[in-house]
Amino acid sequence: MKLFIAMKQDKIFYSIFSVIYTLVMLITYGRYVWTDHHRMEMSTYWLQKSSLAPADLNIIKHYGKLSTNLEKLFLVALLTALLILLIRYRQNKAAGLWLFSLANLPFYFAVITTSLILSHTTRLAPGNLLQPLLLTIPYISLALVWSGWLQLRRRNVG
Repeated sequence: MKLFIAMKQDKIFYSIFSVIYTLVMLITYGRYVWTDHHRMEMSTYWLQKSSLAPADLNIIKHYGKLSTNLEKLFLVALLTALLILLIRYRQNKAAGLWLFSLANLPFYFAVITTSLILSHTTRLAPGNLLQPLLLTIPYISLALVWSGWLQLRRRNVG
C-alpha cells in the first residue's frame, strides 16, 4: 500500500525516471546486440580464411572488450538507478526498492521479446542475447530480498 502512495506522490519523478532508465538500458542493449551480430558476421568471414592475420586478432580482441564493457555499463546503469531511488526514497527504502524492481519490468520484457524474435530471425544465440539480462537478475533479486527484510524489520519495530 505504501508503494502506491509513494508512486502517487512522486508520479512525475517516477514516470521520467522509468522512461529514462528504460531508454538507457535499451540503447545499451541495442549496442550489445549490434556488436554481437557484427561479431557473428565477422566470424563467418574469419572461418573462410585459412589463417588469421594479426589485424584480425586485434579485431576479435576489440569485440571481446566491447562486449565486456557494455556488460559493465549495464551493471553501472542498474546500480546508479538503484542508488538514485534509494536516495530519493531514503525515508521508505522498501518502496524505493520495489519501484526499482518495477522500473526493470519494461526493460526485461523488451529484452526477452527481442531475444525471442532475433534468435529466430538471425544466427544470434538466445543465450548471448539474454546475457545482459542474466547479469542483472542477482542485483534485482537482492534488492527485493532487502526490501522484504526492511518491511519485516519495520513491522517488528513499529
